[in-house]
Amino acid sequence: MFKPVADSHTHTDFSPDSETPAEQTVLQAIRLGLSHIAITDHFDPKHPEDYVGIENPRLYADTIKALKQKYEKQIYVSVGVEIGYTPFTEALAHDFFVNPDIEYIINSVHVISGYDGYNPAFYAGKSRDQAYNEYFSTVLDSVKADYRYDAVGHIGYVERRAPYENRRIVYEEFKEYIDKIFDVIISREKILELNTATSVPGLVCMPAPELVKQFYKRGGRLITLSSDAHNLERIAENFQAAAQVAADAGFRYFTVKENGKFRFINI
Repeated sequence: MFKPVADSHTHTDFSPDSETPAEQTVLQAIRLGLSHIAITDHFDPKHPEDYVGIENPRLYADTIKALKQKYEKQIYVSVGVEIGYTPFTEALAHDFFVNPDIEYIINSVHVISGYDGYNPAFYAGKSRDQAYNEYFSTVLDSVKADYRYDAVGHIGYVERRAPYENRRIVYEEFKEYIDKIFDVIISREKILELNTATSVPGLVCMPAPELVKQFYKRGGRLITLSSDAHNLERIAENFQAAAQVAADAGFRYFTVKENGKFRFINI
C-alpha cells in the first residue's frame, strides 16, 4: 500500500482563504509521517475581487524559510508560492520570480475572462463548452508564460464550481486544448500536479484519471501529489486513491523539488 510522504501544495494564513498558521502545517505534516511539505500560499496579482493573497513577499519568504531551518532534521519544508496566472502576472510577481528563497512555484489559473472560476458570474449566459473552452485557452496561455515556474496546478479548476449538471471534463471533448497544454508542460519539463481538492462526486483528483492517462501517453513523467489543503485536516487527503490513479496510468514515481533538484518517490 502506498504511504504518502510528500504534499506539494498547501496553504496557510498567508492566504486569504486559510486561517492555519504555517508552523502548524509543518507540525501536522510531521505527525502524518511526511518527509516533504511545500507551503505554497496564494499570490494572485490583479485579481478582480482583490483576492491577492501574500502582501509582503519578503516577510512570507523569511517566515517559511525560518520554519525550513527549524525543522530541517524532521522534514523538508519547501518555500513555495501559488501564482495565479493573468496576463499581468509576469511584471507584478517579479519579486517572487527573482527571489532565490522561493524554491517552488505552482503556476495556476483562477481568473478566466475577468472572473474567478469560483464566481457564478463567469458562467452566466455560457454553455458548458463555451466556459470550459475559455478556461482551457487561459491554461494554455499560462503554461506558455515566460516566467519561472516549476509545476502546473489543478487543471480542471472549473469543475469545482461550474453550475452544469455534468461538471466532469471529458478528454475527447477538449482534447485539442488538453494535448497542447500537456505538450507544453512536457517540453518545458514542468511537474503536473494531481490535486485531490475536488468537489465533484467520484472524482479523485484534478486532472481527472482519463487526463492523467493521456499525459502519460504523450510522454509526461513528472507528476506530484497535492492536497491544496487550507486546513490541517486536509493535508495529504486522498493520496492513496490518487496514487492508484497514477499507477493505473503507468506512472512509477512522483516528483518533488528539493535543493533545486528533482527527488523521485516510488509509487
